[in-house]
Amino acid sequence: MMRDNQLLSVQEWPIKCGGGSANTEKSIVLILKIFNIPFNQQVYDRDIDEISAGLAKADIIYLTLNALKYMSDENIPIGITLISRLVFSAESSKTFAQQFVQGNGLGVINKYALLGVNHSPLLIVDSLSLIS
Repeated sequence: MMRDNQLLSVQEWPIKCGGGSANTEKSIVLILKIFNIPFNQQVYDRDIDEISAGLAKADIIYLTLNALKYMSDENIPIGITLISRLVFSAESSKTFAQQFVQGNGLGVINKYALLGVNHSPLLIVDSLSLIS
C-alpha cells in the first residue's frame, strides 16, 4: 500500500471513492500508526525483533521516507517516529540505519526543517538521534 505507484493511483481516484490527496494522506497515516503499534506496547516486546526483521525485508524505511512527500507537515512526525524506533530499538538497526542514509533521510530532515523550533521536542530529538 505504501509503494509510490500505489500512492499515486489512490491520489488519482475520485474523492467519493476514497481517493484524492487528503485520503491518500489519511491512508498513510493509518498505516504508519499500525506499524508504530509494536513499539508502543510492551505486549510486543518479545516479538519486536521478528517484527523488525519483517519490516527490514519490506524496505520500510525507504517506503516511509517516500510516503512523507504525500503528507502534510503536521503528520510527518508519525513517519520519523517509526524510523527512529526502528533504527534504535531493533536487532536490524544497522539495516534500518543504512536504508535511512541511502534513502536520503538526511535530506528529508533538511527539507522539512525537522530541527526547527516550531516542531515538537520529541520530533527534534528523534531527528537529532537519526542524524547522529
